[in-house]
Amino acid sequence: MRTRLLIVFFVSFVFFGCSSRINNGKELIKKIHNTYDGKWFKKIAFEQNSYFYKNDSIYKKQIWYETYQFPGKLAIKYDSISSGDGLLFANDTLSVFRAGEIISQKRRIHDLVVLSMDICSQDVGKTISQLNELGYDLTKMHINIWNGKEAYVVGAEKGDTTSKQFWIEKERLIFVRMLSIENGQYKEIIFDDYTKFNDSWIEQTVIFKLDGKIFMKEEYFNIRAPNSINPNNFNPNNFKNLKW
Repeated sequence: MRTRLLIVFFVSFVFFGCSSRINNGKELIKKIHNTYDGKWFKKIAFEQNSYFYKNDSIYKKQIWYETYQFPGKLAIKYDSISSGDGLLFANDTLSVFRAGEIISQKRRIHDLVVLSMDICSQDVGKTISQLNELGYDLTKMHINIWNGKEAYVVGAEKGDTTSKQFWIEKERLIFVRMLSIENGQYKEIIFDDYTKFNDSWIEQTVIFKLDGKIFMKEEYFNIRAPNSINPNNFNPNNFKNLKW
């Protein structure tokens, strides 16, 4: 009888242990969503010091004002909250502004917005569709080490550092790294220095590299929940008047 119980326990342990294992990107997206849905922030605002590098030296510093609102809406204003210069991501479209006027507009799903925020709350199927469109192979995944912690690497087999891929820290299920080849250059984006924000997390440092050299660094400050913003205010025609 005791032997039979031990066998049942062992079989149950193996079954449940294997069933909870994450084997691919789709399963990981579902796990992140199930962990944070209803807990992750739906809106946030902050300012950031933006440092621009050339030949390993800072040649320009600028303050950016940013706000995010779920799903997929991100407004960036340069130098002042009242500025007419900046960027607006909304409805999978990027609008670029100068003096309040649109100078360019194109379809753009923002990887970083999807992977660091939208993924936690939006429909799993939509996230999968967006990441497929962006060129991530969600069937490929392996475990690697990042900053001393295990991370899921989606989009590449072990040893592959050139395929488009994103890294999710295993412990907290947060986005920490992206690798890709763009215009023949090796691009790396790092999300770092996470801090708690209610029941979720927000990075405070973002580093952008091309061919191993930093070309931009962002440092967030004054992180907060903004005043309520009507989603309709993310209309490109209202960019200059958009405040938070």
